[in-house]
This record gives sequence, structure tokens and C-alpha cells, in this order.
Amino acid sequence: MNRRNFLLSAAAAQGLWMSPVAKAAGPNERRFVLIFAQGGWDVTRVFADEFDNENVDMEPGAERWNPAGLNLVDHPGRPSVRTFFERWGRQSAVINGLLVPSVAHETCQQILLTGGTRGNPDWGALIAGVDAERYVLPNLVLDSPSFPAQFGMAVARSGAYGQLDGLISGDLLAYDDHDLRLPSRDVEGAVDRFLLRRAAAVGATGRTEAERHTLSQWADATRRSIDLKDARYATQFGAGSEDFVGKLKVVTEALSKGLSRTVSLAYPNPYFNWDTHSDNDNQQSPLWEGLFAGLVALRESLETTVGTTGRPLAEDTVVVVVSEMARTPKLNGDNGKDHWPYTSALLFGSGVRGGTQVGDFNHLFQGSEVDLQAGAASRTGVVPSASHLGATLVELAGEDPAEWVAGYPSIGALLA
Repeated sequence: MNRRNFLLSAAAAQGLWMSPVAKAAGPNERRFVLIFAQGGWDVTRVFADEFDNENVDMEPGAERWNPAGLNLVDHPGRPSVRTFFERWGRQSAVINGLLVPSVAHETCQQILLTGGTRGNPDWGALIAGVDAERYVLPNLVLDSPSFPAQFGMAVARSGAYGQLDGLISGDLLAYDDHDLRLPSRDVEGAVDRFLLRRAAAVGATGRTEAERHTLSQWADATRRSIDLKDARYATQFGAGSEDFVGKLKVVTEALSKGLSRTVSLAYPNPYFNWDTHSDNDNQQSPLWEGLFAGLVALRESLETTVGTTGRPLAEDTVVVVVSEMARTPKLNGDNGKDHWPYTSALLFGSGVRGGTQVGDFNHLFQGSEVDLQAGAASRTGVVPSASHLGATLVELAGEDPAEWVAGYPSIGALLA
């Protein structure tokens, strides 16, 4: 190990390492964590109080609950939900009746995360991509859906089992049938220096604006890839591959050390666990409990972990929890629930107006019109959509929503 790597390793052990390209963050440079419940959650089990709606099958044993001014659902089988909202309901906001106009998983994922199906970048890639030069891994995707579009250079996937660790260290070669070996450190250093020189030389040589942009992105990616090799002394991207709390540890390390601006992950994994077409309650209830147990751990970690600003991460981090769709209001013949296009979202953290619930469901369990700025029901309002959610996140990131989500204003009622 050379002197530089020795010092990085020692600093990492003491929690001192941060991204070599990280710069001091300004007041609007918030970090973002996006947690994706893949498969379609049943929002009537936590977010949607529909006890008076005869068209909705609520869960036996559940009760109406109003912590911090939120209209939620309580159940004795989900104590972590109660713990979370009792502690942080005043810092949390809920969107109900959020329209995702499809019932196909992959299409809903794209609509929810990008606002449509026309090849736009997802919210995490967009927010990280416009400020990519500050981070080694601007948008770190652990195991959730990702649609980077033009911000592909800003997105890095760790792999569901942390394969990024093996790629950075070279240990991934051990899984190849061929006898491949890494170059010596001296040769590796020479290659790195050559690549940096070439990146600097070709960055402005493009004949067209598009070509210059591509070369510039390549140059930035080259610099970040070399810095990334040192990042392995600061964190292990596969450390949390087996459980949600472990993945959340990777999240806080990536944010606190300045590696990433946005981190995306799935709960409990990138499979369709929430797709409960049969035995809905027996499957959904433990998923909700596990999700909120993780959110309790994440919130505690954000409050006690200091970021590159010298402040706790909780002061400049926004957490967004979503699923690509919801479940039908009524149980089917197998005591399951099928796909439904009106869902909910949970936000908490920096810049979020806590104790706020925007949107509702009508008697048919469809989204109701709402005044996005006042947050109240309004006949002249609109049904909240994925694009409105995206515009809100873009504004929280300090960018102009009109530039990125044209025609869809942010949900002002959610902004502190």
C-alpha cells in the first residue's frame, strides 16, 4: 500500500475520509435518499384512512390514528410505524391520491420516477447529474430501478450484492474462468496518469457541441473513476446487501463522506415482494413493519452522523419513500389485492413541511383534486401526479422545476 492509500485507510477507520472532489455544500445543496417498495404497497394499511368508505376493505384490527396532524392507520402488528410517526411525524409529509396512470409494474416505475415514458431521467439521476462534478458517485443506486437517460455518467450501480466492491478492488476477476490478473501498482498508476492527461487533452476537442459534451462527460467520469478506487478504503458497498439496515449504513456512509448526492435503494430487495395478489394482509403487514423499522434506524443515523458540512446529515437530507403503484380498494377472491394506479408517498427531512398531508381519495378510492399550494381539497385543483412529486424534489434540490418538469408545478404545501 502506498503512502496515500495508507493515509486514506487510516482516515477511513477514524471516520475522517471524504470524497477528494467534494466541495463545501451550500444551503440548497440537499442530499436525497430514495427508498423504493417494489411491487405495489397497500396504502390503506398506513397512509390512507378509509374507515368510513364502504368501497374499501380496511384491515381487521386496524384503527384510525392522528399523530402530528396526519390522518393515518394504526395496527398492533406494526409498532415501528407508530414509533416513527410519534418521533418524527412533525418532520414528515404524506401525499395521498398520487396518480401513476398505469397498472404495469415496469411502466409505473418509469412514470413514478421520471414523470412519464419519454426517456426522461429519474429524479435521483437528475438531481445528482446537474451537480455531478462534486461527487465520485453522484447518484449511487444500490438495487432500485434506475432511468438515468442523459445523466448516465452520473449514475453508479453497486449491484444487488455489492458487486461494485469487487469491480473497484479487482477481486471480481476471481469469478472469471480465465487466468486474468491485475497490473502492478506502478503500472496501474502509470495508466491512471495517462488517462487523466488524455481526458484533459481531449475534453475540448469535439467538433460539435454534442461531441464536446460527450468528451467532457468522459473526462469527468475518468477523474471520478480514479478517485473511486480510493473510496474503497472509506466504505464497502456490499456490506448491506443482505439486510435493509445494512444497506442503510451504506447510504449514510456515502452521504457523510461526500461520495454521493443521491442514493437509491429497494426495500426489502429488488424483487416484487409487495405484489400481493393473494393473502394481502399476512404479506403486507410484516413488510410495512420492516420498512418502518428501517426508517427509524435511518432517521436516527442521519441525526447522529456528521456530513461534509460539519452538521448532522438530518439537517440537509431529504428521504423519499415510494412504490410504483398501490393495491385495489377491495380484496379479491384470494384475499389479495390487485394493481391500482392511485398511490401515496412519504417525505421527511430538510426543507419538508412536516405534519402535512396533501391529497386524498374519493369514495371510489381515486385521487381527489387538491390545491397544490394550499394543500386543501379544491374543485379547481388537480390530482397530484408523479410529475408534481418530481417537481417538488427538483425544487428541494435548488433547481428550477420549470426547466426540468415543464408544465407541472411543485407541491408548494410540502415545502417548508
